[in-house]
Amino acid sequence: VEHALSAPSLLMGDAMRDTSSGYDTTLYYEPLGVCAGIVPFNFPGMIPMGWMVPCCIAAGNTMVLKLASMTPMTAMRLNELLYEAGFYMKNLKRKKLNKNVSSANHSAN
Repeated sequence: VEHALSAPSLLMGDAMRDTSSGYDTTLYYEPLGVCAGIVPFNFPGMIPMGWMVPCCIAAGNTMVLKLASMTPMTAMRLNELLYEAGFYMKNLKRKKLNKNVSSANHSAN
């Protein structure tokens, strides 16, 4: 988060005059467009909330998160908080786990 807070000064670019006779050099930073992040199951909150999403938003990119299958609710809550903050969320889908186990797998002998 601290790195994302310094983004305005890091993303400003740079300009150098007379790098060669008659030439000026200008450096522009532009957003990548789309960034993707895979949320790990063992740190479902720290990685997306601290490392991925703040830097992506600060640079003006779109963020695509793949939720951790074991802990999807943390990233779902992050999406709810971002939506409440005014960010547009699209295509938020949850895959329902099939918890119906056939009786053939649990036959009592």
